[in-house]
Amino acid sequence: MSSYAKYATDVYETEHIWYVLKKDAESNLPKAIDKSLRSIESEIKENYIFTKKNNIASRIPVSSVLYITKINRQSVVHCLDKDFDDYKKPDDLVPEELSEQFLRCHQGYIVNLSMIKELDNDEFVLINDERIPISRSFKDISKARFFERYTLSR
Repeated sequence: MSSYAKYATDVYETEHIWYVLKKDAESNLPKAIDKSLRSIESEIKENYIFTKKNNIASRIPVSSVLYITKINRQSVVHCLDKDFDDYKKPDDLVPEELSEQFLRCHQGYIVNLSMIKELDNDEFVLINDERIPISRSFKDISKARFFERYTLSR
């Protein structure tokens, strides 16, 4: 909030919700506060992947999922602290609303984009230093999604 419109361009250097001039505060401040609260709520709302095996259902926060792989006839959700098994296909474990968060980089691997530390030739290096292969058939899309995500977030 400011009394001077000349400072409005400064907000582009920060994460902002609304630029409110003091003279317009009565009409615009409630809108700005409402938008701020909605933004905070959406950040707080955690997304989950759900697995079930042997009558044990698990709710896994996406923020802990490293990658999903298929081993024999079951999927394994590899997390920071533990792994979870399920008989569903890996693609069926990732809900549609989370599809932008995950990337199939190999026939046997779906990786959580937010867990990638670096791209090393034909492998993703995760934050725990595990290496996930990128196959030839998924190479172009994998590299494009990686660079799209990490060059836009800077």
